[in-house]
Amino acid sequence: MRRVESPLIGRTYRFGPFRDTVESLGFAMNETFDYHTAAFDYVLHKSKTDVDFYLRLDVDAVRGYIEQPQAEIIARDIRLLRAVYHRGFDYDGDIPREMVAKAEAVLRTLHERLMVEAAFRIA
Repeated sequence: MRRVESPLIGRTYRFGPFRDTVESLGFAMNETFDYHTAAFDYVLHKSKTDVDFYLRLDVDAVRGYIEQPQAEIIARDIRLLRAVYHRGFDYDGDIPREMVAKAEAVLRTLHERLMVEAAFRIA
């Protein structure tokens, strides 16, 4: 796992437009959301038998509930994740350079679409 330091973290958005923006880039809202928190995943690499890589954007509801278009949300965390088939997330596993480069390209576009300076760093 690698964390992304970004000016997006801590910013608030209306849920509906935010969801539309991230989904237009290829993110999908993770099925484990509840009324107060959600994760949007971008698939960097998908394997049916080995290791998957994701760019995950976690958000929390500040006012209203997740899935209400007018709800106010805050971007809480951005991470690159490695998932091992039939085992789950490997938080200590390495993220290959090509996955980091792909995530950087997606993050540049995400920052541009959300009108935030692309001054991020993948730690």
